[in-house]
Parts: sequence; structure tokens; C-alpha cells
Amino acid sequence: MKVKFKPGMGTAVSWQRYAWIGAALGLYFGLFFRPLREPSLALVIELSLLAAMVTVVIRAVQARRNGDKASGLLRQFFAYWAQYAFFMAMLEGRHLAYAWGGKVASAFFATLMGAISGLWYGYTQQKTRD
Repeated sequence: MKVKFKPGMGTAVSWQRYAWIGAALGLYFGLFFRPLREPSLALVIELSLLAAMVTVVIRAVQARRNGDKASGLLRQFFAYWAQYAFFMAMLEGRHLAYAWGGKVASAFFATLMGAISGLWYGYTQQKTRD
């Protein structure tokens, strides 16, 4: 999703927008969470590795189809894996927050992690824009 920036719109405003959107999504994920299984770190690792592999393969196929070189695949793989692992760990962390303090702690944890994810996304968008 590309955010259109108005002339004169500062970087701080765009970062705030990403943080608020991330916090709102996190709040949604936290408020409507009910644990149905035990948290699993193995599940986080397996799913994030699979998602990173699929993403890199799709990007490589697209690059080849466009006639571009698919360079830096290993670097891209680890970057995507870190992003996916963070997101999956955040989702699994809701289990621990829920066990510690119920729905309020789960909502607070997910909101905080959503805001951090939004800031991270805003940072990566600024790097690609500059």
C-alpha cells in the first residue's frame, strides 16, 4: 500500500500515521483474541521461514519474467524472515499476555506491538522513498 503524501507533509506526520494505524490493528487483534491452543515458538519459526521462502521465490520469478537479475535473494530472504518472524512472535505473544492479565493485557500488548510494527513499516517506506 502506497501512502500519498501531500506537499509540506512532514516525516513525523507520516510516522505518526503508520504508528496509529499499526496500533489500531494491534488493538483489534488484542481485543478479539481468545487462546485456543498453547503458544509455540516452533510454529513461529516454521511459518515465518515458509512465508519468507514463498515471498522470495515469487519476487525471483517476477524479476526473471521482467528480464531483471534476481540479485540479493539471500539478503531479501533474511529481511523478510525477520519481518515475518517478528509479526508471528507478536501474535504468539498475545497468549502470554492473556495468561498474565487477561483481555486487557492482551489488548495492551497487541496495541503496543502494532504501533512498533507500524513504525518499522514507516521506516522501511521512508528508506525506499529516499
